[in-house]
Amino acid sequence: MSIKLALLKSGETVIADIEAKVDHNDQVVSLIFKNPFCVELITQSVDFDIEDESNEQEYAVRFWDWMPMTEDTDIKVNPDWIVSFTNPVEMLKNSYLEKMEDPEEDETIVDNFEVLNG
Repeated sequence: MSIKLALLKSGETVIADIEAKVDHNDQVVSLIFKNPFCVELITQSVDFDIEDESNEQEYAVRFWDWMPMTEDTDIKVNPDWIVSFTNPVEMLKNSYLEKMEDPEEDETIVDNFEVLNG
C-alpha cells in the first residue's frame, strides 16, 4: 500500500493508494488510483502561547469523492496528468485510512470536515 498525494494538471489534489503499471522497459504506462478522494486544506491557524513560547497548528481538511459518477474504486490514470507526487503528513494519511476502514462512513465522506492537530 502506497498512500500518496497527487497534484494533477487540473489543480486537484488527490489522495489514494497509488500503484504504477510499467511496461517491459520499466516505463510507467499508467497509474491506478485506488479509492481516490480529492483533498483540500480549508483553513490553517496557528495558536501561539506567549508564556511557554509554543505554537500549535490546526488544519481543517475536506475530502470529497474524486469521480462521484462511477462505481469503480480503482481508476486508471494517464501519468501525463500528474504534476507531482508527495507523501501526505501522517495525520492526513491516518484520517484517509480511517475513512477507508469504516464502510458506514462512505456516505458521509463527501463534504466531511476533519480537524487535524499538528
